[in-house]
Amino acid sequence: MTSSATRLAHQIETMLLFCSWQGVQPCDPRNFSTIITDFGVCYSFNNVADDAALRARQTGSDFGLMLRLHVQQYEYSFGENSGAGFKLLIHPQGHLPLVNSFGISLSPGFETHIAMRKTRVFNLQEPYESNCTNEKLEHSPYTVPICDYLCKVDYIIQHCGCRDYKMPGNVRVCSPLETVQCIFPVSDDFVNKHIRCSCPTACFSETYEPAISSTFWPSEFLSNAYLPTLNLTTDYARRNFLEIRIFFEEMSFSEIRQVPAYEKSSLMSDIGGFMGLLCGMSLTTIFEFFDLLFCNFIVGWKKRPVAP
Repeated sequence: MTSSATRLAHQIETMLLFCSWQGVQPCDPRNFSTIITDFGVCYSFNNVADDAALRARQTGSDFGLMLRLHVQQYEYSFGENSGAGFKLLIHPQGHLPLVNSFGISLSPGFETHIAMRKTRVFNLQEPYESNCTNEKLEHSPYTVPICDYLCKVDYIIQHCGCRDYKMPGNVRVCSPLETVQCIFPVSDDFVNKHIRCSCPTACFSETYEPAISSTFWPSEFLSNAYLPTLNLTTDYARRNFLEIRIFFEEMSFSEIRQVPAYEKSSLMSDIGGFMGLLCGMSLTTIFEFFDLLFCNFIVGWKKRPVAP
């Protein structure tokens, strides 16, 4: 089923009309890897080992990824989605992409600019309230949304004995009949029963916050000057073509870190300080007491009557 879905899906070789990295370095379908997500068959750019990954060196739209894509509406048919366009998800390398849940929708007929800002979050483990976890998931580094999704997948597998082709795992893929008769109702049951999964906060998470802007594309000048040479009409181009520019807004990143309001080392230090102060006061008081006795003894001795 998975191989059939990959074969029947839109192919990156025909969808990708133009690709460039940092304005000067061309890219092509070889820079994309085919992956199965909760949205179906997707193509991931730069999802390789860290030492082989392409790296941004500067900020701005001229120093990121530029794509010109073909929506291929003539290949659309009945399905779970009623819109035309693409879904895009920016995620850390190696993470399971939840494109259906968190992807950005991109419409044909527009040039879309996506400026990114990177954020890192560090949380504290027990005994602090966040009680975060460093748990390792089977198919991805840990995040709360991925943990919730895999919990739903396990629930479906337990009740149906198989999985949808879009779900990760080694269990057999359900037939179309099993999908309709079991997966769909069990998925609704999972939501309607408000089943809670054990997915605590991650001790470390990394996100990319996008700022999205778009403009009508192509312009009338481009339509009149170039589309006729390609034997394309303006209406066809605006229904099927789009451009995307993805880049960093700044090379720095934000870091949010939980810190204890009062650490154990501070407590011990304060206790030691107070004990030292109190012991010092007590020792001074003892010396003053003996000094008082000595002074009283001297005074008493001096007042002693002298024998005739």
